[in-house]
Parts: sequence; structure tokens; C-alpha cells
Amino acid sequence: EELQPGTRRLLGLIDAHVDARAAEEKAGRSAVRFTRRALREALGWGDTQLKVHLARLVELELIWAHRGSHGGYLYELAWEGGSEEPQLPGLIDPERIGDKGGDEHGYDSSRSGSEGNRSGGGRPPVGARSGAGRPPGEGGD
Repeated sequence: EELQPGTRRLLGLIDAHVDARAAEEKAGRSAVRFTRRALREALGWGDTQLKVHLARLVELELIWAHRGSHGGYLYELAWEGGSEEPQLPGLIDPERIGDKGGDEHGYDSSRSGSEGNRSGGGRPPVGARSGAGRPPGEGGD
């Protein structure tokens, strides 16, 4: 658990805030964006306290920051709450890759290596090293 208690508390409050906004707007959680100002007003936190804990959540990629139209930031909750297991937001579940022929996640089952036949090794290693250069005293020294 990398989160300090205040940061964990903020994450829970943001999770509840996003749920409420999603229900209010009849939209999915991933469609809910919020500013730091809107969060301050909704949660009643001070600016400095919110700024510190929100920056930690962004750094840990539990919240994504998007550049807004006027130079500010819009935030999106990346964390999918409700699970006790560690999560990697935004990644697909490897168990679901084959569910729909791979098309759902853009997986191309006809790519090289998918059937055991692999393509060549790619570019060859770098060639021999270059020479030592000019001896001292030659070439304008």
C-alpha cells in the first residue's frame, strides 16, 4: 500500500464523487471529468491539502490529468474502486483477449509469432568499432 492515509481518504471521496456525478449525468464513470476547483467545492478541502494529495494520485496514475482548454487541468478517475486486489488502470484483462477473436482489444491473431512461426531476428547487431582516430600532432592540433 503506497498511499498515505490522507491520499487514500481523498481517493475514496473522489470515487464517491465520480459515482454521484456519473449517476446525475447518466454517463459512465470514465466520462466524468472534474477540476480541482470543483473538487474543492464538493469536498470542502483546502487548496493546498487537495493539491498535495491529488498530485500523489496523479503520480501513481490512479487519476489522469488532461489539459483543459484554458490551460488548467481536467482530472479523470482511473482507479476502479471496489477491489482489494492490485489494479493496473487502463490495461485489458489478459484472460479476455480471446473472448471475441481478439477484435475487442485490437489484438491481431494473425501477427507474426501468434502461431509459433516467428519472423527473423530484425536488425543485425552494430558493426565493428571505429578506428582510434588521428594520432596526436596531425590534423591541426
